[in-house]
Amino acid sequence: MKDLIVEISTMINIILIDLEKSSRGFEVAAQRVRVNTIKLDKLNKKFREQSVKANVILELRNCGVSDIAESADFTHRSNR
Repeated sequence: MKDLIVEISTMINIILIDLEKSSRGFEVAAQRVRVNTIKLDKLNKKFREQSVKANVILELRNCGVSDIAESADFTHRSNR
């Protein structure tokens, strides 16, 4: 998860740099912002998925169900 956080931070910084360039009229930078915001959205979804899974595992451990928590696969949960 730490790698994902670094990847999200890097993507945000890249977007900020290109936003500055696009505000000065660089059309190519504006295109990169649009593309990178789509990539950032995908990274955010991965982060949410991983953080929810980590939270569920933590809650199960706190309830004393650590064996189930370690083997559980929460990646196929339906969206609510």
